[in-house]
Formats: sequence, C-alpha cells, structure tokens
Amino acid sequence: MNIHDLVRELNSNVGTTVVQTMAGVKDRTSPHKWAQPDGPEPRPEVEARLRLGYRVWKTLESAEGRSVALAWLLGSNPRLDEDLPVM
Repeated sequence: MNIHDLVRELNSNVGTTVVQTMAGVKDRTSPHKWAQPDGPEPRPEVEARLRLGYRVWKTLESAEGRSVALAWLLGSNPRLDEDLPVM
C-alpha cells in the first residue's frame, strides 16, 4: 500500500491526532498532508513507524474490533512501563 493511502486509512480509523502521535511528529497538519495523493511523503523513519502502527492497528482491529483496538492503542500498558502503545 502506498503511504498516502495508508495514512488516509489510519486518519479515518484512528484520527489524525493518533496518527501524529504514532508518527512521532510535532506538526499537527502532517497527517492531513501525507494523506493527500500528491502530498509530501514522510521521512523514512516516520514512514516505518506509520507502517508498523498500521500493521498493529489492522491486526488488533480484525481480531478484536475497532473500539478495542483503539482502546488498546491509547490505554496505558503495564508491560510498557505504563506508556501508551501508540507512543
């Protein structure tokens, strides 16, 4: 999947704020820009984070449903020293 389609799907499923956090960027408009077919592409390390986040999202969403997948991404996790998995 090309990165623009991937980001567009993430934006519509988890929201741009989660995508921004997942990507580890400060610019709140980046997820919108990346989702445009002719928009800029994220740096390689950011793209890698987005692709990993997408795989995690799709795995959880297909196994547990959308709401559980989103709750898992945004909930503190004791196995991650109470950090959010999306981070």
